[in-house]
Formats: sequence, C-alpha cells, structure tokens
Amino acid sequence: MIPCYWLAYAVIKIVNPFYFPLTIRGRENIPVKGAFIAASNHVSHLDPPLVSYAVRRPIYHIAKKSLFKNKAFALLLYSLGSFPIEREGSDVSAMRSCLRKLKKGEPLALFPTGTRVVGDAEVTAKAGVGFLAVKAGVPVVPVKISGTDMVMPKGAKGIHKHPVTIIIGQPIHFSKQDNYDQIAAQILQKINSL
Repeated sequence: MIPCYWLAYAVIKIVNPFYFPLTIRGRENIPVKGAFIAASNHVSHLDPPLVSYAVRRPIYHIAKKSLFKNKAFALLLYSLGSFPIEREGSDVSAMRSCLRKLKKGEPLALFPTGTRVVGDAEVTAKAGVGFLAVKAGVPVVPVKISGTDMVMPKGAKGIHKHPVTIIIGQPIHFSKQDNYDQIAAQILQKINSL
C-alpha cells in the first residue's frame, strides 16, 4: 500500500498545466492489474513522480540510499512508495524487496541506467532490471520521458516552464533463459527507440 499515491497524483494533475504541460501517449499499454516493471529513461528528479502519474496505478520506486538520510524526507519517500538502494555494487536486500513487491502483484518503476543521464552520453543499462524481469516473470513496459531536463535541469534551484512528453511502449516479455545484461540492453534500446 502506498499511502500518499493519489494525493501526489492530484497535486501533479493540478500543477502540470502551469509548469510542465504533459502529453502522455500509450497509456493503454499499462497492464490494468498485476505486476509489471515500468522501465524509463532518467534525465531529471521530476521523472519518478511523472512515471507514477503516467501509470495511473500505485507503483513502487527504488531511490538512492543517500536520499533517506533526512528522516522527514525519508518518511515522505516511503509514503510515496520509494525504498532505498545502495547504487554502488549489488544491493541484495533492495533486490529482494523488489522481488517481493513484484511477486505480490505490485508494479515497480525502474531506471535501467541507475542514474540521471542528460544529452548524448554513452550509457549502459544495469543488469538488475533484467534479473528482476526474469526472476519475477513479469512484463517490462518501456517508458520514454522528454522535456523534464528542461523543467528541472541538473543543478538548477527552481522549475522552468517547459512541455513534457511521456511515451509508453508495449509490454515486453523475456524468457528465463535470456541473459540479464542482454535483457537490460534490449530494454534500454527499446526505451530509446520510443
């Protein structure tokens, strides 16, 4: 259960016309029930709440552990469905938490690059998204966000008005025989092609 999901949804619905007019395409590709992984590109701190908004279902997120240092902010993150992950190395505890959520039928949002990537920087996807897709046996829904890097540029103190587009692709299913790194690369390629 995500206590503040619908409150956050309502806030975004109210403010988006003024700060980041949204165009969302492909919402029909979101499974109406059951677990799935929404795998998105990541260019701004605004991306996690907008993925949640686009999905229109309570969805869990993992966030870097350092964001949970402040107790008040950590409480807010937990209430919005986020839980911590150690980005360096493999965080077995966080992976187990992700698997538990997926096996209980809860959707999960992931950013396969593991961090924000702006511009044409060469990046590779983390194998974790492939591992979770195979181990949980759930579809991966690719999501591409554009424009949020102009609304909240890296290092910026405030918000700049700019339109945002979110494209949601068709669910992808993977076989248990597929290699995790190859799956992750395929997912990232699919996101980039949307």
